[in-house]
Amino acid sequence: MIALGKSISVHYDAQDEENIAWRLGIGCGGAAHILLHPCHRQNNYLQLEQVYSQLKGQQAVRFTLDLHHARAEFTPCLRDFTLRQSGQINNAALTCLINPLPHLLILGSGVDMLPLCHLALNLGWRVSLADARLSAAKRGYFPPTINALAQSLDQLSDEFIAQVDAVVIAHHSLHQDARALAALQQRYLPNPYVGLLGPAARKARVLEQASLTEAQLRYPVAGPMGLALGGELPESIALAVLAECHGRLFASSALPLSHFAAPTPVTKGVLS
Repeated sequence: MIALGKSISVHYDAQDEENIAWRLGIGCGGAAHILLHPCHRQNNYLQLEQVYSQLKGQQAVRFTLDLHHARAEFTPCLRDFTLRQSGQINNAALTCLINPLPHLLILGSGVDMLPLCHLALNLGWRVSLADARLSAAKRGYFPPTINALAQSLDQLSDEFIAQVDAVVIAHHSLHQDARALAALQQRYLPNPYVGLLGPAARKARVLEQASLTEAQLRYPVAGPMGLALGGELPESIALAVLAECHGRLFASSALPLSHFAAPTPVTKGVLS
């Protein structure tokens, strides 16, 4: 494709003994059709630079690729992590939704939030931490790649909040958590996950201090947050919280994959 400067289609079939995919021992057992398009200045690099710029601003796009000609276009749209579609082909064009990476906002700067930061970063997520009590010394404990802000939630801009996909409230203070929860009701977040540190009894006390009831909550609040994975150390809690958060954003039941596996067919034979 690079040498000829034109689009090329390639077919790999892991079930065909004459195909290179079969000879390489690729074990998926399926077939793949791959379209290779030139990507250069003449076709504006298939708009990929502009798409990347949109994603850095936490903006999702609908990307449309012409299947016959090396050209593409895109349209900004709302983030929706529940749409796990590979794309739709219509009129010789492939259109797919490209989401930015999820953005996790942690409210609170306790040391128990360190594993949560590291785990989210390992997933490639964007991580922000906001706490009005954050000092330079405490900031040094957290990874340098997170966005750490010495601000409370009500001091954050609407533009920033609109880029957030998940919020973990963990100030280790009933008053601070209640203030954050109350402020959250006045902000717009597109279908977020919201988790609150502590057991159910603590959640009830936070709601009481915030003068809120469950019915008044604009966004459902997980409290206690996290899946029941077991373990008591901060690392285990971080795994449980992020697992629930991941499942919530991607509209997953969080059940074991084996629960959805098709039963293995049983072959009946004749005994002689």
